[in-house]
Amino acid sequence: MREFQKTFLTVSEVNARVEGLLVADSLLQNCVVRGEILELKRHTSGHVYFTVGDAGSRLAAVLFRGDAVHVPQWPQVGDDVLVEGRIGVSAARGT
Repeated sequence: MREFQKTFLTVSEVNARVEGLLVADSLLQNCVVRGEILELKRHTSGHVYFTVGDAGSRLAAVLFRGDAVHVPQWPQVGDDVLVEGRIGVSAARGT
């Protein structure tokens, strides 16, 4: 019987590979996503953390302070929105 050797990856290696896959997909580097604001938290740092979702899935997002100052009107939880940006992974958090 043939033995299989498993290759183990560190958590950092997994996140780096996922990030590499996302960066390689040009559609995910500049896209518009439509969904409903499910959660919204304006942090004291000026960053805004939010979740956008639809009937089948959720997507965690962040709006950095430098971009947040240009938001003309803040959406509320329950609002349907179009969110423009890039899809990525925070390697440190795995999100």
